[in-house]
Amino acid sequence: MELSMQTYDEWKVCITSGGDIRTADAVRGRIEILSDAKHEETKQFVKVHGKEHLQQILSWLARLEKEL
Repeated sequence: MELSMQTYDEWKVCITSGGDIRTADAVRGRIEILSDAKHEETKQFVKVHGKEHLQQILSWLARLEKEL
């Protein structure tokens, strides 16, 4: 995901069109992983993007889950 995406709508198009997130189950899986601070993928995400961006993505994932 590019950091140039600063709005939910930009992110949603990218994650649902070009990504693997197309179902509520897939969204829940991403939330589960990114909510686990001990998960290697989460550690790497925070290292690259920071904790603030992680919280933004978790918020957007929760919103997307409600929309699917």
